[in-house]
Amino acid sequence: DDTIAQATTLTPDGPRQVHHFYPKGDTDYFRFNATSDTTYRIFTANITIEHSAGPNSGVAHSSDTVMTLYDTDDVTVLGYNTSLARQDSRRESFILFTCQKSGQYFLKVADNTPDNDSYGPGSGSNYDIGIQAISPAEYFVSTNTGSDITGNGSQGTPWATVQHAIDSVTGSQDHPVAIKVAEGVYHENITCDIFESFPNPALALG
Repeated sequence: DDTIAQATTLTPDGPRQVHHFYPKGDTDYFRFNATSDTTYRIFTANITIEHSAGPNSGVAHSSDTVMTLYDTDDVTVLGYNTSLARQDSRRESFILFTCQKSGQYFLKVADNTPDNDSYGPGSGSNYDIGIQAISPAEYFVSTNTGSDITGNGSQGTPWATVQHAIDSVTGSQDHPVAIKVAEGVYHENITCDIFESFPNPALALG
């Protein structure tokens, strides 16, 4: 699975797969079939690194994955994520992906453990990878029919600005939020926390 051509098949809602980075800096590729208008939670978990030498020999510590999602052409980048949490103590990756057209998509998962990691270079690391179809809570924005004063973010009474929507919703890894933005011209200078911007596990704009 070191190239796109050798990509391992993942099944949405199927069991997690266990994969191994070796040597350090290794990259794994995956492919999966997605259905239009379906949102997927793509994630790594249970990441460990085993040290074969030095003071930490035989002790498992957290490695670091970086995950990139590619379109059906296996070139166009649709999503990117490194650390799941604000703190670096959790190094799993997470992408929230809403499929616009049915087809086969691709993932790249790379070992991003830095050379100056406090535990030193590893002899390899294991990680789980999985894909789940989910139903995020949906909120709506329309510059033409919405209002930030009387709207509530529902499809029938949307908000008017993306900024107001971002400021009004809260999501999490387990309970993600999708903000659906209607066609139109939005004159905004959007500001948000780095973990509210793409590709946030809690928020999707589309």
